Amino acid sequence: MKNKEPYNPDLYKRSDVRQVNREIPVEQAILLAQAQGYRIMAAAT
Repeated sequence: MKNKEPYNPDLYKRSDVRQVNREIPVEQAILLAQAQGYRIMAAAT
């Protein structure tokens, strides 16, 4: 609608597919969790 292009259902099917192997470094995962409000604690040994 925004670009006044005809509807193409194939484009929407592709956007629904999630990547299977998404990897990020541990440090980045910690930062993402903290940004979501999680409190990160050291593992008990």
